Order: sequence, then structure tokens, then C-alpha cells
Amino acid sequence: MRILILTHPRSGGFSLLNWISSELDYKSYHEPLLNGPDCKDFLDSLSSTNMVVKEDISHIILSTFTDLESYLSGFDRIIFHTRDNLRDCAISRVRQLETGESHVIYAIDDAWLAANENNITRTKMESIGINGVILSAAARHKEIGITTSYEGVYHSGDDVQRICQFLEIADPQWLDVIDPKRRLQGGDTNLKDPTKKMVIIEDADLKDPAKKIKFI
Repeated sequence: MRILILTHPRSGGFSLLNWISSELDYKSYHEPLLNGPDCKDFLDSLSSTNMVVKEDISHIILSTFTDLESYLSGFDRIIFHTRDNLRDCAISRVRQLETGESHVIYAIDDAWLAANENNITRTKMESIGINGVILSAAARHKEIGITTSYEGVYHSGDDVQRICQFLEIADPQWLDVIDPKRRLQGGDTNLKDPTKKMVIIEDADLKDPAKKIKFI
């Protein structure tokens, strides 16, 4: 199965990509079009099976290699992923461009917000347009796609269940990858790398059929 996560910057798409590829044991491609249509990862992503691609919709729109509809037609399942709180999205984007760091936990204060308010407002307006393009594409591809959001994955968790049903993930083992504590803005810097769901043996005597093994 060929899966696409179509999204925009600062939507939590990187962690979403890592989670889904870990659950399905699929190869993953993170924004392969960023390096141009001739790069190896992008060319591989056009023909590989059992893979997940996370792509920024802006890269597709600006590409002279393909148009959006042609690109989407190459996938079996599409997750149209946006972010509801576009101010937080803009704050994250401005911070990323300022530091050059994409996947590092950070903290901000009122002084930083005040100093960057103009950039935040401008970036928020840009995000509104990008979100609209993604949701419009989702409306045209309901037969192979679902819409999800940053908040639905990392806040309420409602979209996690929907994604599992959509991709037929019956027993998710890697939910630690998308633990809300791993968020970038104000996340927990003490967390260790994500781990697979542990198996707990209730009794070491496995020869006894009455003994149980359970997952947590």
C-alpha cells in the first residue's frame, strides 16, 4: 500500500510519519520533493510499494514536475493533515526559521512573542491559504482519503483511532512516538527515545496454561 500524508509545515507531520511507518513496518520518505524531482528519494517514492510519504503541499504546487492531482493519483490512501490553531502553527514556523531547528523541543516567552508578532501574523495568514488548499483536495478525494489535524492527533487523540481504522492498524504498538509530551513547543526534554509497547508477563511459569501474558 502506498500512503501519503499531505500537510504543511509545523503540523506534527514528521512524528505522524514516523508513527505510521513504524506501525506498518513501511519505508518512509520525509518531504522527498524538497530536494527536487531528480533526487533519489523522490524517484523511489514514485514507484515503491509498502511506503509512507509525508509531503509539504507547497513543494507539489511549486514543482514543475507534476501537478497536484496527478501526484495524488499515485497513492492508495491519503491523510490530509492540517492544524486548527494556526497561530500556534505560525509561532512554531517563525521559531523554526529563526533557529534553523526543525525537530528540537523549545520554549518561548512573552518578550519573544512581542518581538515577532508581525512575522507571526503574516505567517498565520499564509497558513490559512495552505490549509484551504489541503482541505479542498480532501473534498475531491473522499474515496481514498481522510482529514486529520494536529489537535486531533496530539490533543484529543480522536484522529489516532480514525487513522488506525483507515490503515487497518488493529493493535498499535508505537503510540509512544506521538505522545503529546513529545510536542516541540513546551515539550518534555527528559523523555527518552520512543519505545515499542512492552509485553508484561504476569507469571514467569509460561508452561502453566492458566498464566497470562498481556500488553500495555
